[in-house]
Amino acid sequence: MHYKQILPKNYCRREWCNVKIVKNVFFSLLFILFCLMLFPLTSFAMGVPVNTLEQLPTVTNSFDPTNIIVGNNIVLALGDIALDEASLFVAMCSFIMTVLTVFFAIIAFIGYREIRDIREVHDELKSSREKYVKTTADMDDLCRSTDNRITDIVGRFEKEAQLVMQANSYFAIGSDSFRNGDYHVAIMYLKKSLDYFPENTDALCFIGRAYTNVGETNASVKYFEDALKIDTACAAAYRGLAAWCRYTNPSVAIEHAEKAVAIEPENIEIVNYLGLLLRDQNRIPEALNVHIQASGIREHPNTHFFLALLYVADSSIEAAKRSIRKAIGQHADGDYDIIKVKPVWKVLADWASILILDCDSAKTNDRAAEYLKKVAVEAKNERIKNVVLGHVSFLLNALNKDTQYITESEQIIKNA
Repeated sequence: MHYKQILPKNYCRREWCNVKIVKNVFFSLLFILFCLMLFPLTSFAMGVPVNTLEQLPTVTNSFDPTNIIVGNNIVLALGDIALDEASLFVAMCSFIMTVLTVFFAIIAFIGYREIRDIREVHDELKSSREKYVKTTADMDDLCRSTDNRITDIVGRFEKEAQLVMQANSYFAIGSDSFRNGDYHVAIMYLKKSLDYFPENTDALCFIGRAYTNVGETNASVKYFEDALKIDTACAAAYRGLAAWCRYTNPSVAIEHAEKAVAIEPENIEIVNYLGLLLRDQNRIPEALNVHIQASGIREHPNTHFFLALLYVADSSIEAAKRSIRKAIGQHADGDYDIIKVKPVWKVLADWASILILDCDSAKTNDRAAEYLKKVAVEAKNERIKNVVLGHVSFLLNALNKDTQYITESEQIIKNA
């Protein structure tokens, strides 16, 4: 930064001082001219001898003040005062000395004022320079401090970004493994994600549900409770608790599912799960309404599969046929949003369509029994087997199949 930017007025004072000098010289010249007009008075005051016209022998009584009288000496007459050559020289020297003295006095006074002004400007400039140097040093310190801070922030951000990326990677692998039914793998990777992000309620709920699906219910409930400690309005935790006590305490399971639906009424998975719990308690009309509500959220093949089974139980066969066709068609298209559907549910829907669409055929039972073996192959763990077994038993009972056929069909699933 230029000093003139700090003290522009001090720099302007130099130009102002130059103007003052010109003015002072001008007035000094005027003063000299004034003194020239008054030099006789000055000589008189200094004691220079003068003669009157009557005392000069060569001067006549009829004195002409405009002429120089010539005698032994050159005489200058001004009014009644006359000066000879020697007196005139002395008077002129006295006048010059007086003028020079006055002039130098004026110059000294002007010089003193100029020196004082310059000294003031110098002092102010020096003070401003010191302030500028100090400000520059402070700014340098601030810049260094800011740079260090930014470096630290960037370093922490990069480190945290790496941790988040690592946590997301583990979470993605764990959640995909859960949806594929690889629950032990899911638990391992989801726990690794918690090492980086321990407050991830989604990871906690997936771990809890994975433990539930492998039959370790005592381990699962802890993760749901931890998720609720972090977020008291965690719908996934209430949905997990509903699954945890579905077969041990159905009424409490329904309460948990209702809380989850109240928190996330647009979550189609949670809404469908509430419908299944109501169906378990044979509350068919309520279950139908819940699944119809789920179908209004968005289209999904599982919703239409659940509706098909409930319509059969409600003796609405035509409605059941429409629903199962929608389920099969959506499975074929694979257009059911972001919820990944396990292969077992597609095969189970195909099995149900055989019974619903051709329920009067004599060969239907045999075809369905053979297809059920494919369902059993896709039921890769005990948890899925129990859920599949629930759907199979519910549909066969709704279709009023004989007890022996129901038992044989159930055995196909159990023995897989």
